[in-house]
Amino acid sequence: MTGVQTCALPICQRLAEKNYSAAVQAWDLAVLIQPANAEAYYGLAAAAAGNHETGRAFEALQRAVANGFRDPDRIEHDAVFESLRKDPRFAAAISKMTR
Repeated sequence: MTGVQTCALPICQRLAEKNYSAAVQAWDLAVLIQPANAEAYYGLAAAAAGNHETGRAFEALQRAVANGFRDPDRIEHDAVFESLRKDPRFAAAISKMTR
């Protein structure tokens, strides 16, 4: 389950329905509208990871951290990030959150 699934907004529902391509488009728009919103970047990272866009997922995750995202437990337990966990960039992102 993704952490953003707890919201009732249509943008979150795309993730809940595993419609990752549509979710990427929606979260792209969200970060354009609110470029300093860490949660929007987290949503984009989750959508991109689910859509098998590894590079894009890490870029969004790095921007989430840069904008204040500080919940390593959430990322570590979010199933959508499973495919990224063995990549060294995942550990680096977690490390930046705990500094």
